[in-house]
Amino acid sequence: MCEFGLACDHGAMLQDGIDRKQWDMFRINKVIPEGIIDDKGAVMIITWRENLSWVNRMGVKAGDRVMVAGSGANGISIAAMCAIKGAEVTMVGTASRKDNAAKSGTSQYIDYRDEGAVKDLVDNNSRAFDFIIDAVGKKESLTPYMAILKEGGTAAVYGMDDYYHYTFNPILGPTSFRWYNAIYDEAETHEEVMDLIRAKKLDAANWIDMAANYTWENATEAYRDVRTKKAIKTALKLSR
Repeated sequence: MCEFGLACDHGAMLQDGIDRKQWDMFRINKVIPEGIIDDKGAVMIITWRENLSWVNRMGVKAGDRVMVAGSGANGISIAAMCAIKGAEVTMVGTASRKDNAAKSGTSQYIDYRDEGAVKDLVDNNSRAFDFIIDAVGKKESLTPYMAILKEGGTAAVYGMDDYYHYTFNPILGPTSFRWYNAIYDEAETHEEVMDLIRAKKLDAANWIDMAANYTWENATEAYRDVRTKKAIKTALKLSR
């Protein structure tokens, strides 16, 4: 919650032969080109870079079918990145997030509380999806969808809710599949995200209510609105 942060010139430190451990974490400090996004919208760049790096490393490509479970800020962002790569994306999430998901490129949206619709998804798509992604991290979140994963497909988790107790049933999946739980590298996707912003393929207003004004005086409202799902993501202005 600081008003200022220290940004090291990691490029100069590399050239000077300084131990990588001292500057590697600062590689995410990148200059945002002037005029492509306003200050409030720019807070989304962290999420976008993380998610795009993760999706790139996972190998999503044009023509793939992807199912994302979870419609939080990361879930919708992951769906957006998969759609940008040319994948056909289905999302299972909170009913109120349907429009946000559609604007991010999802082709099908299912309310996770609609048991009939979820059952239809599973029953009508046996071994049809290349990727099934848990963007929440709740244990057993992937189990209901293992039947739709293709032979050799990828099951992945991005969320962290049950980080140390995460489980799912692999027996319900195909004979062989890949488990993906890799890390991301924000720095490697900075320029790609800048290009996507310029191309109008990423719009912060799809995650953040640009008219909302959260400051120190009403900071608790920012957290309340996220917890109650009134807001997907909030931007808190720390300085006057």
